[in-house]
Amino acid sequence: MAHAGLLLLSGVALVSAAAYEHIAGAIRARPTQEPNARRAGRLFSWWWDGLAALNAITTLGFAAAAFDHANAPLSASLTMLFTLAACFAFASLVYYLLYVATGAPRPLQLIFGYYLVVFIATLYLVSWMHPEGAALTTWSLAPTFANVPPRWAPLLLAIALVGPPVVATTRYVLLYSIVDQRTIRYRIALTAVAISAWIALFLMAPLSVQGQASAVQLVTRGIALLAAALTLLAYEPPSFIKRRYRVRALRDERAGATQ
Repeated sequence: MAHAGLLLLSGVALVSAAAYEHIAGAIRARPTQEPNARRAGRLFSWWWDGLAALNAITTLGFAAAAFDHANAPLSASLTMLFTLAACFAFASLVYYLLYVATGAPRPLQLIFGYYLVVFIATLYLVSWMHPEGAALTTWSLAPTFANVPPRWAPLLLAIALVGPPVVATTRYVLLYSIVDQRTIRYRIALTAVAISAWIALFLMAPLSVQGQASAVQLVTRGIALLAAALTLLAYEPPSFIKRRYRVRALRDERAGATQ
């Protein structure tokens, strides 16, 4: 018999994945002529692709658990895929935010090399912990392990993952007081909140390892859905918001470029 709560969480994650992939496609379609700006825009779309992948992986995990198919190999595979997608997403985000904040391209190999090290360290830790399966409740799914790491180990990896985006996001937010275009300021504000929400999610991840999965996952699914909604409002605001704040949507920019 399917677990209704896990199915609901699976559906929420799927909706979030669709929202993020929609934004990724819209950003890729944005007209940009300057090569460095075009490259940065492409990496920004990869950030949203990465978030879509994270939510798709979460969807698979919840759906499998809802029908009692959670097991050690699946749990380990999804954990590694989730970590890989997170490292890819954050590396792309850091490049974009630093480019926007400084106006100069960043060393892409260095940024992705750093996150490769973070991924390998996470792979080692998960392998050492030896996944055994998944613990299920009505509203949560958390991998179980034969070995419990010291509290500092998963927290240290979470900080290594989100540390660079915290610095880059801080510099990005400072642009709000510099630029004067209403649309750009509007997007900076909402996008910074959505990015901060995802940073908070990864800092909360160690709590699941330490046995507080039920409350954490209910909160994280809500935050992930809220971040998706804020992102949609930032780049595809409805008409009444465009009129109220005098901002433009990405589709308006594309329409203007073709005229």
